[in-house]
Amino acid sequence: MKRFKNDIRDSRGDKIDILIDQALNKLGYRKKMQESDIVDAWPETVGKMVANRTTKMNLSNGKLYVKLSSSIVKNELLVLKPRIIKSLNTRLGEKIIDDIIFF
Repeated sequence: MKRFKNDIRDSRGDKIDILIDQALNKLGYRKKMQESDIVDAWPETVGKMVANRTTKMNLSNGKLYVKLSSSIVKNELLVLKPRIIKSLNTRLGEKIIDDIIFF
């Protein structure tokens, strides 16, 4: 998830972007926002053809689970997995994904 880039502070002098991140973490929204960011970045990272064959995605404990409708695409992505992980984390602006499980 991309952090907010500003220098706005509250009445105590705390940066608003840090406070927002803390609130998102406490409320459990951070994971949902990360998953949404991953879904948005997926077609740009793997291309339209692969994205069209992706039927389900879920993030859990640094592992991205990706269900594909094609075993051929799955085998191709296994070879590209390290590059896909690096590209997604770069697009997301932080290291969120440690591994991808294709099924």
